[in-house]
Amino acid sequence: MWKIPSGIVGRVGERGTDDVASKEVEVSRWLRVSGVRATRALDGVAQPTVIDGYPVTWWELLPESRPATPAELGATLRRLHDLPDPRRLSLPRFSPFEAARKHLKSVEIPKSEDMIWVLNRMLEVEQRCEDILPGLPTSVIHGDAWQGNFAVIDSQDPVILDLEAFCVGPELWDLIAIAVDFTDFARIPKSEYEGFAAAYHFDVITSPAYLLLAEVQELRWTAYVIGKSKPGSAAESEAAHRVACLKGEVSRPWKWAPF
Repeated sequence: MWKIPSGIVGRVGERGTDDVASKEVEVSRWLRVSGVRATRALDGVAQPTVIDGYPVTWWELLPESRPATPAELGATLRRLHDLPDPRRLSLPRFSPFEAARKHLKSVEIPKSEDMIWVLNRMLEVEQRCEDILPGLPTSVIHGDAWQGNFAVIDSQDPVILDLEAFCVGPELWDLIAIAVDFTDFARIPKSEYEGFAAAYHFDVITSPAYLLLAEVQELRWTAYVIGKSKPGSAAESEAAHRVACLKGEVSRPWKWAPF
């Protein structure tokens, strides 16, 4: 992302991702019309502007902000999920491991035992998802909902950031990241998690689908670090630790280093 004069940000996407860039702009405009605050795409310019295959989108610069609290996140997700079907938007369907598989395939390292285990486990979990996900309530979801993607700049509602993962999928998916932060990592206290669940008007931990979706999230986080691994690197060591956790070799709460 590039900050340029007059309070504008230019965001450069990966080569060939024009469709994702266009979707982000359309989602921003749809949210604005729907009365939900989101990072604002500029009007009156080509969106995206494609330069040598790289899509560039143009946004208003946000003032100084802070991440949303769990309660603020829960309330904003409730408003998002309650929006009517955006018929003019052509959003993809939620796919549990599409991005993770693409990331692993693009990595120029030999397949390790950990990578093979994760790929096989993703296949098993995905098959279970095919039985469970169709029965869950769906809506437009953020797809990567956590406190840092919801910015508070004043006393009003948070502003939704990072629109690239927006899709149609199970509403519960947007509740998973913060829930596993509480249940598996002890990153937030019980009172803050209860504030999140109360603001959303539902506790995802009580859902029969919770453990399955929690494993989806943790496999995705693990695949991301494997994709960053090189022999002898910190990422390689962290990936091995994460796989050991998922295999049940490390007791909860887990401690995973950020990447």
